[in-house]
Amino acid sequence: MGDADGTTLEIKTSFVPLPPWLQLFVTPVVEIDGTRHKTPWGTEWFKVEPGSHTVRAWHRWFFFSQCHLSEIEVDVPENTTVRLHWATPVMVMSPGKWSKVEDED
Repeated sequence: MGDADGTTLEIKTSFVPLPPWLQLFVTPVVEIDGTRHKTPWGTEWFKVEPGSHTVRAWHRWFFFSQCHLSEIEVDVPENTTVRLHWATPVMVMSPGKWSKVEDED
């Protein structure tokens, strides 16, 4: 998508490169208000309605169906893009870390 028009969530997913090639075999899942989206690693854009949203992310890892599962509540004002970053930690069963990316003005 990549289009900043309207009300949008921009979500970047990333992993700790230890070793980097292992994470390339898994696909992150981003869930917005209960709707799941399998996404590639990197940045994806999602059109959303203005208001509060629950965003969760995880990926499958061997026998674990929701590795690094974590969530964030975010308010998205009308006609705005809110930028989020979700990163996996080194420890497999630790939750992923969410951060809100502020605009660089």
